[in-house]
Amino acid sequence: MKKVRSGVWISLAIALAGTLVLAALYRLRDNPNKYAFLQTVVLFLTLIALVFYTHFTRKMQQAMVKQTTINVLPVFVAHIGDVQRREGESHYFDLFELENIGNGVALNVRVDTVDITWRDPQVNEVWPMPRIVFDGVMAIKSDERVSLKHRSTIDVDGRSPGDRFDWMDKLRTRADFDYELHIRFSDVLGNRYIQTIHTGVSGIWPDVVVNAEDAKRTRLTNIPQNRFVHSPLRFARRIRSENRQG
Repeated sequence: MKKVRSGVWISLAIALAGTLVLAALYRLRDNPNKYAFLQTVVLFLTLIALVFYTHFTRKMQQAMVKQTTINVLPVFVAHIGDVQRREGESHYFDLFELENIGNGVALNVRVDTVDITWRDPQVNEVWPMPRIVFDGVMAIKSDERVSLKHRSTIDVDGRSPGDRFDWMDKLRTRADFDYELHIRFSDVLGNRYIQTIHTGVSGIWPDVVVNAEDAKRTRLTNIPQNRFVHSPLRFARRIRSENRQG
């Protein structure tokens, strides 16, 4: 069934109201109070028209705000291990990069600390609290790809495991579990957002951007049962890469 436009309903309502008023005046043509009645009817119809006008104006305003938000909204895809840094003579560590594929500039970009989980529980005796801590970035422009500095730690004091060890590869190239990375940022209008990046044994793909007020700030751990494994968003990065190659 084809949807009828709101303008058609408004025209029909005006025509119906006019018909009813004329019919009432005709029936009350000999009544001395017909003008008072007409004034009451006109005021009532004016009130109804004001309600409809307010409703449609609000919908138009919401549509304009949504379009403005889309025009300045940053959206990220992540790259882990595409680029490596060298430590010493024979150690290469994966880098974490964020690429802004949205329309606007992302400001005050930061990534929540991630807790790493070992498949072998005996490793916990050596490194009981492994984490990846990320440095923030002031701004990432549209179509810009930026490497975020990170450091691996092994306890609450932030001690390093040494120059030969880094946990970034546990999120992608040597992953044992699936993880979620929370990316926090703002747009040029001051709106704050959170976007989740899924990464691990199931691959790496972006999730949708949500308003920061709708999400709780929680520390993220591994996800043994990842409910986003079959999400169509996981193919966004692969499709984008194929388009670039073409």
